[in-house]
Amino acid sequence: MTNRFFRNHVLIIALILAMGFVYGCGSSSKEGGTHVTVSGPDLAGVDVCLNCHPNQKLDWEVSGHANLNAVPALSIIGNIGESPCRTCHDPQGDGLKVAGILGGNFDPRPVNGCETCHGNGGNHFGLGPIDKYRAAASANGSSQFNTCTACHQLPGASGTAVTTFHVDGPRIITDTHIGTTGNWPGGSGANTKDITGYALKPLDEQACAICHNPHKADATINRQWAASRHGDKTAAGAWAHYNWSRGDRASCQRCHTTSGIIAYTNSQKNGTTYTPPLAQNDSWIPEMLQCNGCHSNNKGALRNPGQITETYADNAVQQYPDISNSNLCLDCHVGRESGGSVSAKAGSWNSMSFVNSHYLTAGGTLFARTGYGFAGRSYANVSFFQHDKIGLTADRTGTQGPCIACHMAFNVNGEKHTFLPLSVERKDPAEPNKITKVLAIRSALCQVCHEGAYEITVTEFEEQKTLLHEAMEAFDAQLQQRGYFWAGANPYFFRSAGNTTSGNAVRNWLSPGDADLTGNTTGKNNMGAAFNFNLIEHDPGAFVHNRYYVKRLIYDSIDWLDDNLLNNSVAATLDSALHAGKTYQAGAKAYILSSGGRP
Repeated sequence: MTNRFFRNHVLIIALILAMGFVYGCGSSSKEGGTHVTVSGPDLAGVDVCLNCHPNQKLDWEVSGHANLNAVPALSIIGNIGESPCRTCHDPQGDGLKVAGILGGNFDPRPVNGCETCHGNGGNHFGLGPIDKYRAAASANGSSQFNTCTACHQLPGASGTAVTTFHVDGPRIITDTHIGTTGNWPGGSGANTKDITGYALKPLDEQACAICHNPHKADATINRQWAASRHGDKTAAGAWAHYNWSRGDRASCQRCHTTSGIIAYTNSQKNGTTYTPPLAQNDSWIPEMLQCNGCHSNNKGALRNPGQITETYADNAVQQYPDISNSNLCLDCHVGRESGGSVSAKAGSWNSMSFVNSHYLTAGGTLFARTGYGFAGRSYANVSFFQHDKIGLTADRTGTQGPCIACHMAFNVNGEKHTFLPLSVERKDPAEPNKITKVLAIRSALCQVCHEGAYEITVTEFEEQKTLLHEAMEAFDAQLQQRGYFWAGANPYFFRSAGNTTSGNAVRNWLSPGDADLTGNTTGKNNMGAAFNFNLIEHDPGAFVHNRYYVKRLIYDSIDWLDDNLLNNSVAATLDSALHAGKTYQAGAKAYILSSGGRP
């Protein structure tokens, strides 16, 4: 009798508790349970929502939407409690419900709770029905876009705000999210002006969540990205120099548009054929490398294409090592043509267009893959070189691979999305990527290996940068001696200085007296030397990425150019009349001949 009485009471209590849970969350159904009808999709309240969603609570409670820094007196009284302020600052009256649920902060204050964005939760429990976003989709915007822009000002067709409640602050997005057309003067074939905004796509169901975690509502990373080269809005940058949707620019989309980067990375990961995703459009909106180009969600998950095998022009193939998540960086930072492309070139060397290495080829430099190698010379990384092992097997450097480890993971200022291991100065408008001065070390990774007696300083970085520039001046003088004048404009090498017209471009690469138009003779090596100069010139961090490889490329190129022989004559050449007394001479010798001969 006692046991039966006890069991019956336990069952009754359990049933009451179960019903309490159902009604406490305002649910009309509980998955796997009996349907219970309640009246209408009423507001549940932020305090109820957060009880069942702890992960979202962790993000939300530190966000601007939770408004921890608000003045309590403005929570329910004064202007915040009035219309129109309350429309955005406390639309569901959640300010009264936050007491005691956020780590001991008991002050009521205006907040944007769960139902502000997701709609009323009265019919929701677990997997029950609730709208993903409060606002409905329209012809001008997805439901997510319309929900977010209900408070974060919606840009009109002209790019100006439709309404203005504030003159500054995070509420206004029209200064950065306009995303009008690229303003292509003269049609799709001409260069664009600066990008007008971040290519926001209002009809995309993830229009805002592509770059923002709405629960955390923290734009710190976004601001870092906007200050980086990945967020460069100028026409001089990578994203708006051309209309990349144009038919003859389709192959460029894989690195110069977010759409192309996503499609190319996915094709590599899945082993499928890559197809450029953008059709030609004279009103195409430029796309910087936005968050979803590298991340598959707004929680930071990275796309990883797997080990990279790059097929350069003329079917020159290079396989790169598997470098963990840094594989993603190699997709666009190993160049489009390599020294192997020069070696594989067929045709008449007295009428040959220059092979352009393309730009920012740090991965190719790091792994000693992209330079033109002269026959009989070794370019393998030296045994004590460790930069290619960072983030892989090098001790205390993490597991993300060298690119992420150096440029992001060890950033001492917490600004990893600026992608800058060093603070640098760039003052040459003709060469916007060229580093004119090293100002500070931003990555703590350097001191992991360069510690104690081997500690590296800003002064040493600046010295290495300067020595490389001086070595390149000697290299440039040697090229000019051969009649090859480099300029910062495609196709880069011209027959005389100051004339960068296409008619003045170098096409005859044969040395005087060489009549072998198609053989592997002077033409190929002369262009190869020029290729190496252009490659290094367009990798501004080459003195850090792999100085040993860079020194070898410079040494061998000068060794060839001075007398068309590979005879280790560089030391004598740097002391010859061509270089004697020049401001760069001592630095060039110190850099190129650092081992007393070939590096």
